[in-house]
Amino acid sequence: MALTVATGGPPGSLVGLDRARVVVEYPIAADHTGLLVLLDSDAKVLGPLRSATPSDAALAIGFTADLVTARTTGAVVEHLAQADLSVFEEHTVRGALVRDPARRAPFNLYVVPEAVRAAVGQRDPGVPWSPDTAAAEAQSEDGRSGDGRSGEVRAQDEVTVQVAGDAVVTWTWEPNESHWLRTAGGQLEQSATGARIAADIVLVLEVRSDLDRPPAIADLVGSGTAQVLRNGQVSDASWQRSGTTDLPTVRGSGDAPAGTTTWVHVCAFPCA
Repeated sequence: MALTVATGGPPGSLVGLDRARVVVEYPIAADHTGLLVLLDSDAKVLGPLRSATPSDAALAIGFTADLVTARTTGAVVEHLAQADLSVFEEHTVRGALVRDPARRAPFNLYVVPEAVRAAVGQRDPGVPWSPDTAAAEAQSEDGRSGDGRSGEVRAQDEVTVQVAGDAVVTWTWEPNESHWLRTAGGQLEQSATGARIAADIVLVLEVRSDLDRPPAIADLVGSGTAQVLRNGQVSDASWQRSGTTDLPTVRGSGDAPAGTTTWVHVCAFPCA
């Protein structure tokens, strides 16, 4: 299932992100971002949840994932209904989400009742957002990717991403655990359960735009540059997206093994 999560809360307010298969982070305002999280339906406590946007609906459709959110709009519901997907939220589906008074966060966290998890679990699992297995075929003989960007790979154990305005996220490679640890607001982030927020692969999709606003998911149409963080290295790559209901394809970075957690940033070029 897909869920919308608020960022910018106090350390320890996030729940469920340590179990995510895919997290997509993109600007929803000039100074902060939102998260669209894809995870298995057996997760019982999630949050803090926020209102869903049309971008969340587009991603949920791309993943063929039902959407769990605190509240949403008619446009989001309509998009999901056209794709034969469901939205579960407390205002339209009675009992879909239950406030958890034992937890404190900018927005109340929620637990997802068994009935919702069972309904979501009846669908085929969503497609993980992973680098393209045809990456090698996309490379020309001189080693450059399809959009002309070099496929250079360099060792780097810390990468800072400007995600929105002055808001930045730093990813630090942890060799003992073989994953990247996330630092935001100068603090190493962790779930409310105490688990550190980490990712095996981080994809940074850069949007070139002259718009006087942060880039939205809808701006990911055509192609652009990307950076891939994996195994303590950073490689240049490219992304392509042919339509608003498709997920971007990342070329020039290799395949992602099953069971990995992938964190995707969408931000204005240059962001890393």
